[in-house]
Amino acid sequence: MGGGASSLLLAACAFGFVTDFFNKIPLAGGLSLAGAISALFAVLILIHCLSAVRLPRHLMIPAGMQSGFLLLAVTVSLVSGLPISGVQNLVTYTAFIGALHASAALSLLDPGFPLRLMRLILRLSQLLAATYLVLALVLGPGHDLVFAPRSTAMILILGVAVSVAATPWTSPHGAMRLLLLLVAIGASLSRMALLTALLLVTLSSLHRGTWAGRLLLLGSLGGLGGLFLWLIDAIPALRSRMMEGDAAVQVGGLTLNTSGRMVLWDHLFAKVQTSPWIGHGAGSSGMETIKFYAIAHAHNDYLRLLYDFGLIGLVLFVLPLLLILRRNYRHALNSGSPLNRAAVLAGIGLLCLMVTDIPVVFFGLMMGVALLNGAGSAAIIRQHGS
Repeated sequence: MGGGASSLLLAACAFGFVTDFFNKIPLAGGLSLAGAISALFAVLILIHCLSAVRLPRHLMIPAGMQSGFLLLAVTVSLVSGLPISGVQNLVTYTAFIGALHASAALSLLDPGFPLRLMRLILRLSQLLAATYLVLALVLGPGHDLVFAPRSTAMILILGVAVSVAATPWTSPHGAMRLLLLLVAIGASLSRMALLTALLLVTLSSLHRGTWAGRLLLLGSLGGLGGLFLWLIDAIPALRSRMMEGDAAVQVGGLTLNTSGRMVLWDHLFAKVQTSPWIGHGAGSSGMETIKFYAIAHAHNDYLRLLYDFGLIGLVLFVLPLLLILRRNYRHALNSGSPLNRAAVLAGIGLLCLMVTDIPVVFFGLMMGVALLNGAGSAAIIRQHGS
């Protein structure tokens, strides 16, 4: 692990911000150029991860469970038959797990890596947000000329997490940067991404459980609630996505649009019962949704993981992430470390997006979450020892 690994991990993170562009370039067999590049990154990251000689001790149990997840995922997928989407899913799982532990090992050897990583995420997220907004002014909200709106919103969650962790969003500079990111997410018309971003801003106001922190949290909730309502009112297309459509959920006097997700989830959950423990293999949920409503994916990563890899696979994927986030959260609470705060917020953002989307197979977001949490784990060891 050294300079080559540092460049590799930062390049993988940067590639995550432009993955959509390469997704539009098809290769043979239904594989996109983005998929091929992601596979190359996954292999190189895994090699660096396996060559690492130093790994934080508290990552050993999560690493064991994640290795078990990969073993289960590959085995069940090969036995069940593997569509091209399943191959790309396995690539992202491998890259995520490898990048998390490679980042931890590298950060112990190179203390400057976390700072370079956070700066890179901030700069690229601002550039992506500005670019998407300019195109939105020309083409309208929710456009997908260069960047897909859903994946754009998801990766901008990384920018929000790092921004509010690195700079108080109440400062002029922090507020302007945050406003740029929030408006760009709103222009993508991704409802869950916008709600998640506002939640992360609110959570960033928590300061060691003091009364001042609690009061700031309450003020943040009110202010951000107002901002959310303003964005819905200011962007008619976003208001339409929130309030119109199937009206499957009612909250108070409001009817909310789930875009058919409730029916789809009921159908997939019923199918889970045919193989509840180990699932049907990577990509199988996508094959089922295409048959059902010509929908590309399950719009819920917890349900998709449950369908593809069963209850065992779901637990082996989610539980290690929760353990890592818990450790980073404790350190952030005690030390106030911006790196650990960013790692926790990015992880919470991922867990929230999983409710209505499939961020776990989106290479860009997963690279950011992995690298931040790996680097945060190394920060704990540097301060407290192994």
